[in-house]
Amino acid sequence: MDHLQRMRQKLEEMTTAIDASLGHENPDPVAVFHAADTSFHLEIARASQNKHLQASVESIRRAMFIPVGGVFIKLRKDANQIHEPILDAISDRDGPRARLRMVEHVESTRRAMMEFLDDRTPAPQV
Repeated sequence: MDHLQRMRQKLEEMTTAIDASLGHENPDPVAVFHAADTSFHLEIARASQNKHLQASVESIRRAMFIPVGGVFIKLRKDANQIHEPILDAISDRDGPRARLRMVEHVESTRRAMMEFLDDRTPAPQV
């Protein structure tokens, strides 16, 4: 199985996890999604054959889940929306488009994390 096939497989697993979370069919779709999501991102890094990128992705993915489940505790319906355009750009060997889609993904993840923190943090007393 090549890198693109493994990425597509992980994309399908993430979609299945989202569908399961909406129907409450899987006892822990968040964990299933995040495992597939991490594998998807690591596979992109491996396909790049850039050891620095691989080490960075591994480090970032570890840091995202400390404490495990402490940040992303539920799945949003659109959680997997950006992965397919990333994979399509990689499949098409369109580096500039893949870069743009990754930047969009990082920014949307950052916004989601900030929304989560805003929802959990009480407003300061004035």
